[in-house]
Parts: sequence; structure tokens; C-alpha cells
Amino acid sequence: MARALPLVGHVTAYSWDDWLAYQLAGSRIYMHGYWLEGGSPTFDYQALYRWISGALHLVFGDSSVGETYVDASCLVAGSLVAFALVRPVAGFRVALLACTGTLATFMLGTPWYFVGRGLSEIAAAGLAFAAAFLLMRARLGRIRTAAAAGALAILTFYARVNHLVFAVSLIALLLPLSVSADARAIAAGLRRVRLTAAAAYLAVFTAGVALFAARTWWYTGVFSLVYGTSLKNNDTGLRLSTIASAAPWRKVAHSLSALVWMNEPPRPDLRSLLVAGGVLAAVAALCQLPRVREVPAAIVVVVIGATLSSFLAHAHGYPGRMSIHLVPFAVSAAAIAATRIVGSGRAAIR
Repeated sequence: MARALPLVGHVTAYSWDDWLAYQLAGSRIYMHGYWLEGGSPTFDYQALYRWISGALHLVFGDSSVGETYVDASCLVAGSLVAFALVRPVAGFRVALLACTGTLATFMLGTPWYFVGRGLSEIAAAGLAFAAAFLLMRARLGRIRTAAAAGALAILTFYARVNHLVFAVSLIALLLPLSVSADARAIAAGLRRVRLTAAAAYLAVFTAGVALFAARTWWYTGVFSLVYGTSLKNNDTGLRLSTIASAAPWRKVAHSLSALVWMNEPPRPDLRSLLVAGGVLAAVAALCQLPRVREVPAAIVVVVIGATLSSFLAHAHGYPGRMSIHLVPFAVSAAAIAATRIVGSGRAAIR
């Protein structure tokens, strides 16, 4: 609120970058009626945010105040996701640390300047966080809740096309948090997943993905998810045909390093230590290392899923932009892994 107060009653001169592009597309939608076209036949700029910014203009006039409130709300939602994931496994105090650690990473780390900038990353992450909450409620087999989570996951994908695999990986949150990443525990835990909830989530999500490709076909004649998008500028080049080549893997290494350290060019940063620690913990759990494999399987899957897009694409501008969706889940993994490692250390001393 304090940050947005000077913007009240003022008109913002938007800079000549992605921010302005979304405002122009929003004007074309809401003021000129291009509801399906959305300002362009294909989405070189991400799809959904132009509709969001246009709606904020209708409510606030100048969308800068609204964008600040929406972005801040999404980041708070992310911190609450961390709290909800950690509390059943590690208790209230550790959950509170994960919650504040998530907020600190957002506001002290490189993503701090995105609040109110309206570049779609925070909005996409916020929709994913809402989907995560609904999936945790859908564990009891609530089909409508799972379907609503699928709708939010689709909006996550529409807001950022590179979140496709991440949105799919969220289905792991249907696993109880008591199910650890231990291979035997996962095998037993999968039998406890309500298949109706999983089917509802995947059905809604699949339908939404098909509609996105169908829209592209309507305007271009090409049935594709990536045709006309910015992938042409950010492609790492990794394919089955290039998997043995060194050049794509160098780009992938750069992409993953930038994701984990939240810096561009990649470099270690104390402010992203919780994220790096969480990703390392998830990989260690996946490798079935003792103690660390006690991290809940659901969190491990989502952390890994949040990193997979880096194998295919990487945007070099705006440090920290590609890491926002990962932060709460990585911090949760780091917090739980730390409790397990510290607990084993204390037991060994005794």
C-alpha cells in the first residue's frame, strides 16, 4: 500500500518495453472488442496478462496501482503455500520460517522490482499457487475442487506458456504430505490418491491446452502451442536429435543456473540460498539419499517440475523473472530437508 500510494491519482508513462505492450493489447481487447484475438494473432508476448491488465485499467483507470496490489497478493499467496506445505510435516515454527523465508526471498532477492511491473510472471505464479491450494483440498476426492484447480492451472499456462510442465506437475499435490520421496513410500502413497480427482484435473487441463492450440490454428492455420511465441528467441536447442551435442547443454546449464540463483548472468547469491538449497534437496531426495528422501514426494515432484522448462527455453532479460513460481516450493523443500538433517545430527550426538 505504501509503495502504491504515490501512484494514486496519477497517470503513469509506461516505458517502451514488455510492460507497454501488455497495456496496448489490453486496450485493444477492452476498448475495441478484440476479445479472442487479444491484440495479436499469436502470442510473442505472453497471452493472459493482457486481459488481466485491461481489467485492472477498467477498475483503477491507470492499472499501476492495481498491478501492485495484485502482484503483492500473489506473492503473499506463495508464502502461505510454503506455510501450508511445511506445517503438517515439520510443525508450526518451521512452517513460519518457510513462510517468512519465501517472502524474504521475493522482496530482498532479485524479483523485488517486479511488483507492479505487470510482466505476467507474478500473475502466473499466483494462479499456480491458488491451484496448489485447491489440489491440497481435492485430496479427499472432491471432483469440483480438482476441476477448479485444473482451470487455474490452465490460466497459469495461458499466463506463461513455459509453465506447461510445471502446471502438470502440480497434480503431485494430490499425494498426502505424509508420503515421503522414499521409493517404497511413493508406491504405497499412490494407492491413496483419489483417481477421480486426478482425472478431473487432467481432463480440464488437457481441454484448456487444446483450446489454446485451436485458437492458434484459427488465426494462423497451424495447430500448435508454441507457434508465434517467443520460443524462437529463447530456445535452448535441446532435442532428441541434439541430445549428444555440447552446445544445447551449455545453454541448459546457463538456464538452470539462472533459475536457481535468480540472477542473470548466473552467479551465486546469498539472497537465493533457500531456493538453491531447496532444488538441491529435491534432487538429493530424487536420488534417494538418506534423510533428505524424507521430504514429501509431492514437494519434490513440483520442485523438479518447476525446473524442467529451463531445459527447453530461457529468457535472458529481467533477472529473477523465471524463478518466481519455484520459490515457495523450493523453500519448503529446503526447510523440511534441514529439519531432517539437523534431527539426524542431534540423534547421532546423543
